[in-house]
Amino acid sequence: MAATIDLVMPKLGLTMTEGTLVEWKVALGAAFAVGEILFVVETDKIATEVEAPAAGQLTEMLIAKGTTVAVGTPVGRYTTETAAAEIPSPKAAPIAAPQPEPAAPQAVTRRDGARVIATPRARRLARDQGIDLAALTGSGPGGRIKAADVEAYRPPAPAMAPPEILAPMVLVDAFDPTALIALHRKLKKPFPAFLVLAVGRAFASGRIAFERGGRIDMTVAARRGLTAIAEADFKTEATDLLVIDVGKDGPAEFRPSVDATAPIALAFGRAKGERAPFTLVADPKALGHEAAFALARRLRDLLSDPLRLLL
Repeated sequence: MAATIDLVMPKLGLTMTEGTLVEWKVALGAAFAVGEILFVVETDKIATEVEAPAAGQLTEMLIAKGTTVAVGTPVGRYTTETAAAEIPSPKAAPIAAPQPEPAAPQAVTRRDGARVIATPRARRLARDQGIDLAALTGSGPGGRIKAADVEAYRPPAPAMAPPEILAPMVLVDAFDPTALIALHRKLKKPFPAFLVLAVGRAFASGRIAFERGGRIDMTVAARRGLTAIAEADFKTEATDLLVIDVGKDGPAEFRPSVDATAPIALAFGRAKGERAPFTLVADPKALGHEAAFALARRLRDLLSDPLRLLL
């Protein structure tokens, strides 16, 4: 009559308290002969093949591979025609003669100097995958690193590269102010008002501010006409284009700075004779070269022929 026998986790050394079943060598329901390898057990020291103590048939696998259990815990069952009293304890043999591991893995330590303790399989997995064992936290007794800890490890995401900083684009141009000065005197309107109005027409979209002492918000002021532009004086927190007029006593040319609150800046320098210079400075991400050339060209045309501002 066939007997059902438990296969238990064998005690492979005096200090062994648990082991990991890393592989079943016999399929469920398969027959095996005496001495045939049934499964492989791994401890913190070595991997060992467990042999069949009698011929039989594997009827149950009680734990899956990779599971760690205490010594004496049933891991499977088999049936055999051999009398239970005649079945010896399963034999266990190392898979290979113990080979010293490379010095580097054995000497792994953490930053605080503590030695890293890991199972042989965990060391092999870490070595194969290029993982530093010192970066892992072990889930085994005494913080020992197990194969499952290596498999579950996810390296931290690489640090983000600093954003690329591009040098501001600088464009210097000029217009003939003769007609604009004549119109300014005829209409008796502040000269800066014509500059602001021209910029508003040239820079068709976006928030514009004019700065001469205080900031004038062109987004609102341009809707009120020339008089309102001349009289407006209220601040704005952020603009797309900041316009600066240095006035008649200012420098001939002035290069403004740009930042996140005003990525585009336009400065009108002091006019002299038939030349009134202006400098356009822009963050390349806010205004491309072609758009900058087009803006400067429209502005130059409007200021050289200011009657177009009144249409």
